[in-house]
Amino acid sequence: MGTKRLLTLTHRAQVKRFTQDLLKLLKFQASKQVAIKDFMQAYHWCFSRDWRVVDYGICDLIDLLTEIPDTTITIAHQDTDTIISVPKRERTMEEMDHTKQFGKEVVDLLRHQPHCRMAFSKFIPTYHHHFGRQCKLSYYGFTKLIELFEAIPNILMVLECGEEKVLTLTEVERIKALAAQLVKLLRAQKNSSLPVSQLLTEYSKTFGYGLRLQDYDASSLPALLTKLCHVVKVVDGSAGREVQLINRKSLRLLTSQLLSLLMSQEEEQVSWGLGVEELSQHYLTAHGATLNPCEYGFLSLSELLKSLPYLVELYIEESDDADQAPSGVCGEERVRLTRLYQFARNVRSLLHTYHYNQIFLTEFQGAYNKFTGRILEPRSYGYIGIDELLSAIPQVGHISLDGAKHS
Repeated sequence: MGTKRLLTLTHRAQVKRFTQDLLKLLKFQASKQVAIKDFMQAYHWCFSRDWRVVDYGICDLIDLLTEIPDTTITIAHQDTDTIISVPKRERTMEEMDHTKQFGKEVVDLLRHQPHCRMAFSKFIPTYHHHFGRQCKLSYYGFTKLIELFEAIPNILMVLECGEEKVLTLTEVERIKALAAQLVKLLRAQKNSSLPVSQLLTEYSKTFGYGLRLQDYDASSLPALLTKLCHVVKVVDGSAGREVQLINRKSLRLLTSQLLSLLMSQEEEQVSWGLGVEELSQHYLTAHGATLNPCEYGFLSLSELLKSLPYLVELYIEESDDADQAPSGVCGEERVRLTRLYQFARNVRSLLHTYHYNQIFLTEFQGAYNKFTGRILEPRSYGYIGIDELLSAIPQVGHISLDGAKHS
């Protein structure tokens, strides 16, 4: 080249540069993956420039990809294409349980913020101040805060507001937060009611900021109050239209009714439970009345069931095993007895085989083992002994002074 010398990046530096751009591109995708056939378009959307492999000092994309370690990206060859994705470490059950608890903490934290919103950059110091401890990402199985937030999409949304990211609760969680605020506001009023015309003013006085209808996707105050029908009602009062707290039904009877329905399932169906809508239909058939969650202070049956975590658990079956699972289980929201109350179901079935539905406590464990074909180990349920374990299921039976277990 004579006196004209060119300064260029080394091959190693080019690969490092491409790796950084590729990771940015993958994280730009909602699924954190991209197919080779879609790569050029995805690249253009992410960087606002055309893809040119020669810009990275090589002639072929596949050659570039083979230079990147397996720990950085995953390449999966499918029938018609190749998929590039960010590798995901399988999190432990403990880490996933911690993440569920973190979701509850996020709700608590953002409920204390105006409009349930907070700048992304303020989350860590606010969390530390609110809970008195650091937010350690490794505790939840993540290395980046944004990844932890993405693990609770039913609770939190991350919005792009110009150059800044903003955290806000999902609409469902915002409605629940507003419901709690209105309960507090109305309980402080005479007869737990307030003229509709004064509601927005009293809200601002009580909480220090205005109630914005757009935060709840409502075009008017009546439309917003309709979304809160599980908490308040609008009635005609002496001074015009008034908003009042509703009288909630007690959950005690409903809990017994739902337990009975779930415990009446066939043995092989217990671990699968029932679809949430299917449970509602069973309730209608058994009791001749529609199960209305609003009468108990909940927006939906799912939210009602979540308030009974010691009795039932909600889950979505990800894989459909045609040999074992009931048809239509995959992807459906379902409810089943907790492990403790599956034990309670067995106790109930055992007692029904005895006269007067009772058995001496000294005979119980042997009878239970024979009845179920399994050894009963109280410690596997988190209890030291039989007495303590049986005392944890008062809805099913009790221990009397004569030493017998009664249904």
